[in-house]
Amino acid sequence: MNRTPVTRDPNAARRARRVGGGIVVCAAVLAAGGLVVAAAITSAAPVVATASPIAPVTSTTAADPDDSDDLVPIEPATRLISAFDAKTAWRTTIGDCSDDDVVVERSVDGGGTWDGFNLGSAGGITGAIALQALGDDNSATVIGQNTTGCTPTWVETTSAGTSWTAYSDRTATAWYVDTTSLSLIHTPGAVVRPAPCDVAGLASLSSTSAAVLCTDRSLHRTVDGGLTWTTSKTVPAALAVGASTDGYLVASQSRDVSCTGLTIWGLPESPTTDPATVSSCVPTASSTGEVALSGTSEALWLWAGTVVLRSLDEGATWR
Repeated sequence: MNRTPVTRDPNAARRARRVGGGIVVCAAVLAAGGLVVAAAITSAAPVVATASPIAPVTSTTAADPDDSDDLVPIEPATRLISAFDAKTAWRTTIGDCSDDDVVVERSVDGGGTWDGFNLGSAGGITGAIALQALGDDNSATVIGQNTTGCTPTWVETTSAGTSWTAYSDRTATAWYVDTTSLSLIHTPGAVVRPAPCDVAGLASLSSTSAAVLCTDRSLHRTVDGGLTWTTSKTVPAALAVGASTDGYLVASQSRDVSCTGLTIWGLPESPTTDPATVSSCVPTASSTGEVALSGTSEALWLWAGTVVLRSLDEGATWR
């Protein structure tokens, strides 16, 4: 099996683009074994991005809201983050087939620094559309579009990002928004089903359970692999949805007039259980679609604008 080196331009900007099929999130389901169907991808020397220490942020109680933004449509999200534990997480921006640079980053110090690995066109991948941390802190999968026909392809590392191998057969086990339409969802089992809306964000917990955030800001959950969807109680001014150990996380614009930032909500897996506030106010400069979030049993992670924040106490404080 030939290995194809990837040359990284350290000055290339990691461009945040909207993918035509919307944001996608892999189901945390792996096919056992699997044939290596493409050359392993070896990265160049990693890019290290440093971040300044962030002062602790304490959640506050929301005031009476202004609902003027609730009906404003949102665009599909532009970024993905997937946490493994309190220290390790992976992130990337969403792209399309025109991307030459597909940079996936890994942090092992709680988001203080990030090592970047380019899976770009030299390795046969363009346009990342999914990201999932796997069973240990060295392993993750990206679904990108290959350079031949823009077909979604599962690419995986078990070496902390230093090499990547493509397994096209595993793509069938993933949830993602069809790259040709925001209103179609690829479900595990390689079945494409109608979405309940035009999808802005998708998060999955298993091969049967997933949640979507729609461009009209409504939320829907399924527990039968996308056969049926149940509309959730509205999360005001919702912006992004992500997966966590205890269900889903939703970020919304804060409706507290004294808070410039976001509200974080917990959304249980059960479609009959309403969302509940986790953090009433997380001060951050970003209140647009440049938001991604992920959770584990140890920490909640939030990537908003240029800042990555974590909560180690179930949303009470962020730093």
